[in-house]
Amino acid sequence: MIGPDADDEEIRDDADEHLDALLSAETDASQPRDAEDTDGPDARDNRESGPQREGFVAVCRHCRSHHKTNEQARTHGESCAQRPVATCRFCHEPHTAASGANPDDHYYDCQPFRAWYKRRQRQRSTPDGEQGVEGDLDPFAQRRAVQPWYHEFGAYVKYDTSERRKPFNWYYALDSARKEHDGELFSGFEVTADELPADTRRVAERQADDDLDGDEVVEEWAVALRYSDSNINPPDEHVAADIDWRLDTVKEPRVYVFPAAYDSYSDAKDDGRARAYFRLRPRWPDQDAETNAGDTVSINPTDLLGFDAEFDGTNIEFSRYPDLLRRAIEAIKEQQGVKWNGPTYVDPESFDREKIHGSSNIIDAELYIRAEDGETGKLIAIDGPIHRVSMLLAGDREGYAKSVRDDRERAGSYHTATIGSMRAGHLVGGHDLAKEIKHYYGRNPDAATGALQHPKVGVSLQHSVMADTVYWEDLDSLERELDETLLNVLQWADIPLRPTEGPYVADDYFEPVGASRFRKLVDDPTPRIESEQKNAVERWAFLGNLNDTHVDTLRTLVTDGGQLSPADIADEIGKAVSTVRRALRQLGELVQTSYADVQLRSQYLAQQVVKRLDAVDAVVEHDLEGAADNLVRAENVAATPGEGSAWLRWRDNWVEEVRADGEKDEIVLGWECADRSELRRLIREGAIAFRNDQGGDTLGLFSRTFRVRGRLRNGEEVTYADETLLDLLPTGWDYFKPG
Repeated sequence: MIGPDADDEEIRDDADEHLDALLSAETDASQPRDAEDTDGPDARDNRESGPQREGFVAVCRHCRSHHKTNEQARTHGESCAQRPVATCRFCHEPHTAASGANPDDHYYDCQPFRAWYKRRQRQRSTPDGEQGVEGDLDPFAQRRAVQPWYHEFGAYVKYDTSERRKPFNWYYALDSARKEHDGELFSGFEVTADELPADTRRVAERQADDDLDGDEVVEEWAVALRYSDSNINPPDEHVAADIDWRLDTVKEPRVYVFPAAYDSYSDAKDDGRARAYFRLRPRWPDQDAETNAGDTVSINPTDLLGFDAEFDGTNIEFSRYPDLLRRAIEAIKEQQGVKWNGPTYVDPESFDREKIHGSSNIIDAELYIRAEDGETGKLIAIDGPIHRVSMLLAGDREGYAKSVRDDRERAGSYHTATIGSMRAGHLVGGHDLAKEIKHYYGRNPDAATGALQHPKVGVSLQHSVMADTVYWEDLDSLERELDETLLNVLQWADIPLRPTEGPYVADDYFEPVGASRFRKLVDDPTPRIESEQKNAVERWAFLGNLNDTHVDTLRTLVTDGGQLSPADIADEIGKAVSTVRRALRQLGELVQTSYADVQLRSQYLAQQVVKRLDAVDAVVEHDLEGAADNLVRAENVAATPGEGSAWLRWRDNWVEEVRADGEKDEIVLGWECADRSELRRLIREGAIAFRNDQGGDTLGLFSRTFRVRGRLRNGEEVTYADETLLDLLPTGWDYFKPG
């Protein structure tokens, strides 16, 4: 037992000891009773030798496969799918290469980790029992936060019916039902409270303002079955014989599920009601289809025997779609035999979840909340989270980035920021899905009443710009990542996450209810990223190595669309490729090069470079025209500095001209500084370079010899001379002495 003053390490060790004890007890309990008497020398030799097969010399310790040579065993061991790549330090569960899962995802479901984390949170609590500031943003903390609702959803879900005695019974039965009901069949079904998943039931009880009885009917759905033509070619005679194909043409069943209060699916869609649509297409090996251009293409790369179900719906919990499809099929079956005797009845078991194939994938998913009108201003501001995300995390050309600010109908009418999967982890660590963050109103917002006059804030998957496929088995991690992104964005806009504290507005589906769950909340990373990128510009600007190749290269990257290689840039600016490559290396953090593609690291950097290029041109062009000739008197003061002089570099890069004016020379800077702080920093840089070249206390000499005039980006001219110049110079000059 550990005390209340134990530190994190002691708590973790305590958790490990308990787990080891449990694992040891389970191991002892699983041993046969007579195992205690088998510890003799012979038994030990047998255990050490391990299982052997004739002709094999080695056994993989991970998957227990046998190998005929040691070399084969070593090669296999390096790539064995069962080889552990990580082990949870709390429950000791190994994670293998075969799982393909991110080991960090394990913490969301690891009970020992949760127990340890709760103890650690208690250790950090204040005397009054309130959570301290440090714990407020701890990753993986369990919080009671607003539960977003499910909006758009789309997926291609494949069902494997190859193990059914008649794999295509479902298809012939639906065709029979279509013909029995003259091409269109209507049915329906009811859903009780016990059949609802947790989130849907929680909202239903909130709307009913009471707990629901398990057998109480809470949903009534209508079902419609229709058919459409297909571009799928019938199987050839050999495949047709193998799969018992009986039809001359291929048609596609379409199943519509919508609220029973509506006459049709389209009516429910017009009113924005919850609904689901399922397009079913048979699948068999070596299947092909005809394109609009008349070409024949293969459409079943996995040689699946079964069918594809295209899921498309809205306002329904993501995990419910397979269940709704199966219930709809059961409802269709109930209408069979009404007009005909002995029809081919549809088999609902072909639509079981267990039949879903591993290649099934998700193409669209969105979670949203609805917030009170006027309370999301910080979210959609020009310096708010949505705009900053697209500017700072979107590469100049790499991957995909889009920012939309449509305020035509009203402020915040439609604002979105889209980032690709390569940048998602920069926003929230561990994320890897391309997503869109959005703030939007419904159609005709000024005429809307009730909940519709308030905006939605949502996060959606952007499948079209994803680097990888999001499989059906990834549904839980997809939902968690969307949820985490939405909660973080709300937090960055200072919108409270607790439903009782935040400006949340209920609509027909979203209810501002809270749910306790482990979610990763982090501080807004965009100010830090902006600072890093701005510093990259500043570091580049103050390097003192500026030349015309740098400027021309940056200008080309900013103004030229499309993919650019170093050779393309060299052709554009009339330089050798080697010169451009050297300039790219010197520009360092401003650019990134992958293969033959060069781009600025973000749209924000592109924006900053554009702002400064004109000022840079003034300095560089002056340098190329012989700026040193205008600084003869300054060179005389500086004696004869070496060729690598920091003073010469500073002067040549930042000084437009030196004007002889009485006792003091006026240094006119060619760089337009963002503000006075940047101007003072630039002058200090020059004074320090001047002192380093001359030696001695020449900071005072700098102020006695020069006055400095600069221009700010807002057009203001600022001059430092005499005491004002001396006051801004460093006093502890020894600190700046080289070496």
